[in-house]
Amino acid sequence: MRLTIKKVLKSKLSFFTISHGLVHTITGSLAPVLPLIRSEFNLSYTLIGALTLLSSLTLGIASIPAGVISDRVNRLKFVSSMFMLIGILCALFLLATKLWIIILLFSFLFLCFSIFHPSAQVSLFYEYSCKRGSTFGIYESGGNFGMFLAPILAGFIGSKFGWRSVYGIWSVPAIIVALLAWFKSAEKGTKNYIYNSNKPFTKETFHWIRFVLAHRELRSIFIIQGIFGLLWAVVVFIPLFLVDKRGFSVEGAGLILALFLLGGVVGKIMGGKLCDKWGKKKVIISCFFLLGLFYPLIPFIFGFTLILVFLASSIIFFMIVPVLLTSVADFTQEGLGFNYGLLTLMGASFGSISRLFSGIISDIWGMEVIFFMFSIIALAGAVFSFFCLSS
Repeated sequence: MRLTIKKVLKSKLSFFTISHGLVHTITGSLAPVLPLIRSEFNLSYTLIGALTLLSSLTLGIASIPAGVISDRVNRLKFVSSMFMLIGILCALFLLATKLWIIILLFSFLFLCFSIFHPSAQVSLFYEYSCKRGSTFGIYESGGNFGMFLAPILAGFIGSKFGWRSVYGIWSVPAIIVALLAWFKSAEKGTKNYIYNSNKPFTKETFHWIRFVLAHRELRSIFIIQGIFGLLWAVVVFIPLFLVDKRGFSVEGAGLILALFLLGGVVGKIMGGKLCDKWGKKKVIISCFFLLGLFYPLIPFIFGFTLILVFLASSIIFFMIVPVLLTSVADFTQEGLGFNYGLLTLMGASFGSISRLFSGIISDIWGMEVIFFMFSIIALAGAVFSFFCLSS
């Protein structure tokens, strides 16, 4: 068994792909346990929305300082410390009984998660100089597999043993991964490319903000990430649409959502490979354009055809992710941690805004209208990419 684990975790790509899956399994567990938390504390939907918004924004905003720090430290040890803290915080849920303590624990939990993405992405950038699109595609596929597992595992464990037990169980693999990362950082031949800067932390951050603002195409990539973030709300509204408008059971809608997220594994690997072969501009424009054609069909189709459209749109949607991860490194190999942190912030913040507006539009004009909104956003992304990205 020990040899098997050693083989699986031999490369940094394998290690970070598996760790990425664990990160999204834990973060993705919040949604399926929210009904149990709401029932225990008699929370309103507004408070539930505020809790999810706070968690998402905490992760996004903290990603920038976490990214700047990741440029300067041993990233495997940084990630190891993160997982150790996550393991401790998850275990503390077993003891927490007051609502304010639980909100505080969730805030600290998502604050810790902000460390992972920029640290892992910078490590993989330096470790794999060739075919970075394929590398990021494989790494990102681990995240989608974790998203796929989260509602299944958290829903089952939470319904049988209570929502606190979900996080209590996640504390065990988190601590194991923390120890593996620490031992891996001490292995002979393990490289850690550090960006040496004499600037203080604050000046370093403002330096890279000015750098982004000064480069038109780099700015465009972050805007495209924001547009992509706006489309993330479709993930939240798929089960609601299937249950409220198409008569699916809650279990059936959950299964379709799980398949949608699992389709992202294929999409991310394809997107990475096509990015290496075609270049970022062709892949991004093609994906946004196809999404713009698929989304308006959803209100008019039913049954198995609807499921096929959701699965096809899933593959296309997630193809964009590894392309953006590869693209931000085209301009400078210094300050990558900041770039990847800003990329996370753009996705998280615009995704939160999109969920809010999608809910308001659904209440006023009906849920079908949001798919036309998503189509307009996607087509706008295609047009923007055509004019603002180089070939």
